[in-house]
Amino acid sequence: MLTTEEIRSALVPLHPESLAVEDISGNCGTSFRIEISSKDFVGARLIERQRMVHKALGDMMEEIHALELKCSLPTAGN
Repeated sequence: MLTTEEIRSALVPLHPESLAVEDISGNCGTSFRIEISSKDFVGARLIERQRMVHKALGDMMEEIHALELKCSLPTAGN
């Protein structure tokens, strides 16, 4: 069972300017909603951004059954 803190820690290498991680599996640790904003996504298409998140999660992906991702660039002023 994964925790939101484990997910957050795994995504630190992406230098998120904002990051929200929510367990949407009823605290079973198998389904998550992630909203991440990072300058590391500059120049990357949406699918590439999602792949960057999957790669950062690494072996955790084997334990995740459902993942909702919103990967965006920081807004002006952040």
